[in-house]
Amino acid sequence: MNDHANSTAPTSSTGEQEGGSLDAQHVTIQGGSTPTINAQTVTVNQGGVQQAKAVTLEVHQGGIGRAEGESIHVDGGGIGVAQGKTIAVSGGGVGVLFAEQLEAKDVTIGLAIASEISGDAKIALDMRSAAVLGLVIGLVLGFFRLISRGGADKE
Repeated sequence: MNDHANSTAPTSSTGEQEGGSLDAQHVTIQGGSTPTINAQTVTVNQGGVQQAKAVTLEVHQGGIGRAEGESIHVDGGGIGVAQGKTIAVSGGGVGVLFAEQLEAKDVTIGLAIASEISGDAKIALDMRSAAVLGLVIGLVLGFFRLISRGGADKE
């Protein structure tokens, strides 16, 4: 396992091949991209990663498709799906977020499932909204099922 890997393009000086994955203690993506990273710390600066798993993840004006870590920090970037203990997002966006603690500043989030949310975030669905939406959908589907059975009994 490498102690430190840097990527400035789809292939790096550490011998990583395009389309491959990086396994290292510390990984920094600077203006490049890689499909998969498994590391202790990951830093993405104006780059992209399809999937990253690390104890600490930092994204600065870059993006990660799926991020999993204890501490995730996004500054002016985006994550498709983020799962972490503590997630801090500033001036960016997250599609789906699962966290114990979310700290947000000028953020747009599609679905947030978090025990504690602080700061300024535009959240389309949070835990309460998702529960109400699920209840409404269940009631509507149940109603239509009753109607369709009633019509079948008359025939």
